[in-house]
Amino acid sequence: MALSRNGDYLATAGQSGTKIKIWTTKINEDAMPEPIYTVRRGLDKAIIRDLVFSRTSQYVGASSDHATVHVWKLPMDENGEFDEERMEEVTEEKGN
Repeated sequence: MALSRNGDYLATAGQSGTKIKIWTTKINEDAMPEPIYTVRRGLDKAIIRDLVFSRTSQYVGASSDHATVHVWKLPMDENGEFDEERMEEVTEEKGN
């Protein structure tokens, strides 16, 4: 688990280590928390050793017991907020 420097975002990894989920810490009292973005590390199970956000929260990185490091650029706008339109473009590019 990792918290962004400004405290706005939380990154988590599941037990299988195949997906990294990004959550907002700005929770609406009436809604159940849901991840705002998910990235896939791979298909093979792995133990995620570390998660980290870049200083600007534009990138998130993960290291695993497979001796690999993965870094993803997150769809942020110029104000450091998640860009809803860009999130849809990234999802379409990946075919999800």
